[in-house]
Amino acid sequence: MLLPLLLVAGLYASTLSINHTEAEDSLWYLRAITYGTLEEQFHPNHLIYNAVNHLFYRGWQLLGYGDTAELPVKVLNISGGLIVLLLIYSLGVRAGLPRGLRYFAMLATAFSYGFWWYSVECETYILPIIFILLSVHRLLLIQQDFAPPRRHVLLGVFNALAILLHQQHLLLVGVVFIGYALIFFVGRRQITWGRFLSRFALYGIVGGGLTLGTYLAVASGVYHRTSLGEIGAWLSSGSQAGGYGYGLSLGSFKAIIGFTRAFVGGHSFFALPGVTALIQRLVPNYQLAEEVFLVKDFPPVKTVTLTALSLVFFVAAGLIIVHLIRRGTPRMIRFDRDHATSRHFLLVLLAAYLTLYALFNVWYLPESIEVWIALAPALTLSIAVLTVPVVRERRMPVYLGLALACLLAVNLWGSVLPQLDRAHDYWYQVNSWFIDNARPGDLVVSGAGYISDGYIAFYAHARVLSTVDAGRDLEHRFQRALTVYKPKRIFISSTVAAPPRNAAALAGQENDFARALFDKLRPDLKPEETDIWQEIYSYTAARQ
Repeated sequence: MLLPLLLVAGLYASTLSINHTEAEDSLWYLRAITYGTLEEQFHPNHLIYNAVNHLFYRGWQLLGYGDTAELPVKVLNISGGLIVLLLIYSLGVRAGLPRGLRYFAMLATAFSYGFWWYSVECETYILPIIFILLSVHRLLLIQQDFAPPRRHVLLGVFNALAILLHQQHLLLVGVVFIGYALIFFVGRRQITWGRFLSRFALYGIVGGGLTLGTYLAVASGVYHRTSLGEIGAWLSSGSQAGGYGYGLSLGSFKAIIGFTRAFVGGHSFFALPGVTALIQRLVPNYQLAEEVFLVKDFPPVKTVTLTALSLVFFVAAGLIIVHLIRRGTPRMIRFDRDHATSRHFLLVLLAAYLTLYALFNVWYLPESIEVWIALAPALTLSIAVLTVPVVRERRMPVYLGLALACLLAVNLWGSVLPQLDRAHDYWYQVNSWFIDNARPGDLVVSGAGYISDGYIAFYAHARVLSTVDAGRDLEHRFQRALTVYKPKRIFISSTVAAPPRNAAALAGQENDFARALFDKLRPDLKPEETDIWQEIYSYTAARQ
């Protein structure tokens, strides 16, 4: 167990993220953790993530570290990823899996693109998985001995910590409910109603109290929101407008993309002739410039090889699934109500986990890799558990090994390593002039969108006014920025008038307000730089 863990640790440490386009929020988190106010350490969607990382960063500073929070946050994320892998192995031990299958579940998770990249990034999606798996582990212990109160208390604590690190894991409550119901149904002859209700209430009081208590403490103590209306407005302020509510057909189509890319990055497919044009026709508002720019220098041999390896992986994965459906699953799912084993119980918990999360993800941001990352450990563990009855058959180890090798090769060579080259970081290159020339105290007005703004805000430490979603209020916000922030210099990008595809789609008719502001300011704009990405102007009227 130690050797694979050390190998993954070395692999992750040598592939720390440089390109932050995939994890679009990462630079905003880093800016908040490094420079942010107390309020910025507590976002309602992932209440304690920034705060935990900020405290970790402060610890580094006390030891003499003088740079931004980027390296400490990545170190903490990698550590979290390794703990997840350790817990996967531990759950495999508790379920009686052979060592080879424990290693498979560990490494298949470690080599999956989403889990790998977000473990070496500055994002919120890895750390909560620790507490999801600890909750599953705790349920296995409760299933073996329901009586000890401490087990139910810890389950409540772990469940609460998962939610506090990211709201998505409210779904874990459903998994826990199913676990409790199954434990009581199977053990109803030994577990009295009184004991069941008291222990279940203990879990609910601890978990709910810790979650709600923390939210209320932050709302009142940090944000000074005291009424229910104020707290509700604060909680909803972090919601992504228009990012949820997909119907089953559209959501399922997008979910296939998100789920698949959570395992196989697939960047090499964008180097294939015609693929980008096809995807652009299918999803007209989706910007593919970042992916195309990343792979623009892929030689044809590399593209063909990566495509072939990807296809081999999908074939191997398909053969594994078919073999499990035909031979493994029928042997495994023979549930004895009176003598449920840890392996059977774990399989039911994992099935509930996968089902609840998948249904939610189809409805909410189905195309996003991020929401599917938490399913990787559950899926690989499920495959490992179902493989137990057929693991000695000659073909199965071959399929598993082939899938694992192709997953590593495709993601390392085709997705991870290309993103370690700054020259292929689309938004860094787009904003290179701002990064080199803007300074703290400057104001940059841009219409390139959220990811682009994050690059300017973090690397130049300048204040950014986005014109993408400002609407009718844009001119007022611009004048207010001049009054309140009193910027030393003001730079305005031509993307205000001509935003890229994705920003234009998000803004819709609001582009008219941005163009109107640009035209109004044009007489006072002095050209500073023109490159292939944009024209950059300084606003001279502010100096008068």
